[in-house]
Parts: sequence; C-alpha cells; structure tokens
Amino acid sequence: MSIGFQKVCAGSGLVFVVLMFGSMFLFTPLVPPPSPSMDAATIAALYSQNHMGLLVGLSLAMTSTLFLVPWTALISLHMARMEGVSPILSIIQAISAAVVGLIILVPVMCWVTAAYRVDRAPEIVQALNDFGWLFLVMTFPVPTVQLLSIGIATLSDKSVDSVFPRWAGYFNLWMGILFIPGVLTGFFFTGPFAYNGVIGFWIPVVAFVLWFMLMTPVLFRAIGQQEARGPG
Repeated sequence: MSIGFQKVCAGSGLVFVVLMFGSMFLFTPLVPPPSPSMDAATIAALYSQNHMGLLVGLSLAMTSTLFLVPWTALISLHMARMEGVSPILSIIQAISAAVVGLIILVPVMCWVTAAYRVDRAPEIVQALNDFGWLFLVMTFPVPTVQLLSIGIATLSDKSVDSVFPRWAGYFNLWMGILFIPGVLTGFFFTGPFAYNGVIGFWIPVVAFVLWFMLMTPVLFRAIGQQEARGPG
C-alpha cells in the first residue's frame, strides 16, 4: 500500500467521528439518548418531530461508516508489522472492527425504521428505539476485544523503534475496559448505568472519540516510520 494512500486512510478516522457525531447532534433528537424511562408516546413524538431532519441525520450517520473501514484496516496493517509472520492479533482486530461497524449500522437502521412511518404505533417505535440503544451499548465484548488486541500487540512489540508507542498500548487496554459496564444497561431505566447515563453512555462515547483522536496521530507516526525505513 502506498504511503500516500495510507495517510488518506489515517485521516479517515477523524472524518468518521465528525460526520457520525455531527450528524447525530445537529439533525436528530437522539443524542443525548432519550431516557429509557420515557413512555411510548413521548418516544414516538421525538421521532415524528422534524421528521425529515431526523432521516437526514441518520442517513449521514450511516454514510460515516464508510470512513471507519479504511482507518481500522490501517491499524491491522501496522499491527501485522509488529507481529511478523503470525499476525493473529491483527486479524482479531480486523474481524472485531468489521463487527463494530455492524454494531453501529444496526442501531442506525433501527432508528431509521422507527422514523420511517410517522403513523407507526408508539409501542413499536419505543421497542425499535430501545433495541437500537441496547444493541449499541451492550455489545461491549467486540470493541473490548478489538482494543485489547491492539494493546497487547503494542506492548508485545519489543523492537527498538516500536511501530506504536508503548503508551498507546496501555491506552488501548484502558479504553477497552471502559466499555465493559455496558453489559449492565439492560437492568436499568434510570441512573448512571441506563443507556443514557454517565456510565452506560457518556463514558463509552467519550472513550470512543478519544480513541480516534489519539490513535490517528499514532497511525501517522507509524506511516512516517515506515516511510523513513523505505520498502520492506
């Protein structure tokens, strides 16, 4: 893969973050998430208000996942450089990243479906809304495995000029751990563990955005290192 194209891939992660969260914040009433304690009629009203804007925002959020694929593929490429002939962790990262894409796409499709017909029964809208948020937050094992694989590979890289800096290894391990409390969101309608709560939603979201912001310069560093070494 050419160095120039790698740099394009490295920048695509930030494009994903800006487009995904920008579209959800600016066009939809879904961020922050509506409280799971809201009744069906109130939830349905959120989806019927500014109907076109909601669909535009969700369509842009769906489109943003285009930029997630090359960014995570680039991570696997440089992880394979660390691992050499047996790049099992880079394969784990690539598979996990593909599933994370689905973890984003499926909830967005649930919310699009909830908004698709404005005359849909409120209880169905509520169920689709709940499914989307619970699917997004409770499927923590996949992103956790993804980040742990990056962290382990980074800390296992014993070369003098490591591909990723060691702090990035510890950073990925901690970020992966922050997703784990999501398993509890199915038990709560209010409070910090609910899917709109501090632990259930805000901490994982901040961790997710921070991951992109810090791993992007790490990827550019790895590209520069490879460029300096030349082919091979």
